[in-house]
Amino acid sequence: MKIAICQINTITADLEGNVQRCLDAVNQTIRDKPDLIVLPEMAVCGPFAMDILLDSSFVSALQTANLDFAWLNRFNPPILFGSLIASEKSISNHGNLLNSALLASNGTNEIVAQQKVLWDFDIHHDSRWFCSGEISKIIRINNTNIRPLIGKDVMNYSDLVFPENEKEPDLIIALHNAVFANQDIQEKIEHLMKIPYPSIVVNQVGGHDGLIFEGQSLFINPQKQKCSALKKFQTDTNFLSFPNTDFLPIQKNTQEADWLEAICLGIRDFVHKNNLKHVYLGLSGGIDSAVTTVLACQALGPENMTVLSLPSRFNDPRSTISSQELCNTLNINFLEISIEPFFNLFEHELNTLAKNENVLENIQARLRAVILMAHVNFYGGLLLNTSNKTELSLGYGTLYGDMAGTLSPIGDLTKPEVYQLARWINRSQEIIPEFILNRKPSAELRLNQVDPFDYPIISPQIENYVQNNQSPPSMRASEHKRHQFGTILKLSQKTFGNGRFIPITRR
Repeated sequence: MKIAICQINTITADLEGNVQRCLDAVNQTIRDKPDLIVLPEMAVCGPFAMDILLDSSFVSALQTANLDFAWLNRFNPPILFGSLIASEKSISNHGNLLNSALLASNGTNEIVAQQKVLWDFDIHHDSRWFCSGEISKIIRINNTNIRPLIGKDVMNYSDLVFPENEKEPDLIIALHNAVFANQDIQEKIEHLMKIPYPSIVVNQVGGHDGLIFEGQSLFINPQKQKCSALKKFQTDTNFLSFPNTDFLPIQKNTQEADWLEAICLGIRDFVHKNNLKHVYLGLSGGIDSAVTTVLACQALGPENMTVLSLPSRFNDPRSTISSQELCNTLNINFLEISIEPFFNLFEHELNTLAKNENVLENIQARLRAVILMAHVNFYGGLLLNTSNKTELSLGYGTLYGDMAGTLSPIGDLTKPEVYQLARWINRSQEIIPEFILNRKPSAELRLNQVDPFDYPIISPQIENYVQNNQSPPSMRASEHKRHQFGTILKLSQKTFGNGRFIPITRR
């Protein structure tokens, strides 16, 4: 049988738009006459709708959208797609929803699978909105017995219990949206190879706030120990002839390539899906802002961003010069505005307070944020933050200063990882100037200042604490800063934000 796999990029709660995106993907396939078309998990409602799912009016509209989608495809081949349906259970202050796989055929929907295993860890809070389902039907299409699965059930296949008298499936089709977390694809394949049947795992692609859905939908045959995949970080449609499948090798990216593609996708979708057009950031002449500039430029194009250099008396002139060089190389609009006049005024007016070095350092960082936000407020758009994960972990940043910004593209990369990515960016030609790559890290907020950390040593140590949900004294004093920080693009298994809940007040 010929199966069309549609790896699409939806927008959360955009029901009308998502139905159209699904239709567009379907229409790309029907000329090749597939026997079955497969769309991802939550294709109609969009991923991670969270407490929107507690709104009964949204749930009602979603049920209508599910029916509309089936009716609009009444003349097309059967379509297996993911969405949510209302449960008959009634739990107070709960979504009462079932994450479901629906089979649209002849203008109607049939529920063929419901998520049984609910995940409640890291970014997943399934039991807040979903009920554990019971339905998992074998469907027969073109003489092939197919067991559909939805959500995380494919990753918990060995824990599932099916009726004893049910036919053995020829094929598993799982609708499962995989969030990128810097995981080796081989680990996932080895896990899925334990399922004793050939499997198709269809994933969403795209950025959703801080989450990045990686795509790379898979076909796995455990008997042949082979696997093929759709594109990573891109929308894609492809066909699979079962059981006579020609296997193509999976293209394995380097870690740096994965970081770059994931971050660019995250930036692009955050900006576009929020109907924004322009981004701003401060380019200091340091490695973090330089890498962020390159990533934003690749994601959005130089015409959709403005970079500001905001030097004070403490900045090495080469910081501004190298920032200008980087923007010239990338053809980005570059503005230089000295903060000295404003800084002098604050020094004078604050009098006694200005005699404190810490006060003066933080004033500079906050003055830069004021100027950056003035441009955002006047022209529209958003401010990108340029902090890295090690600085965030240690609280080495000024609240409402260099920690300002709606989106943090590299907030889940440690300081050494930022350098690693920068060198990879420069692998073929010099994009980031050598001065930026080779200088000692410095906030340049006082004379001859350098960062007080040995990053190659402390970064792995502090990251180990983060990944293990620990909060040593070196991190506790800055917990309040992280609680107020912008949206971080998730790249690792444990990211600051909605996957880590550490209280500010504790002993």
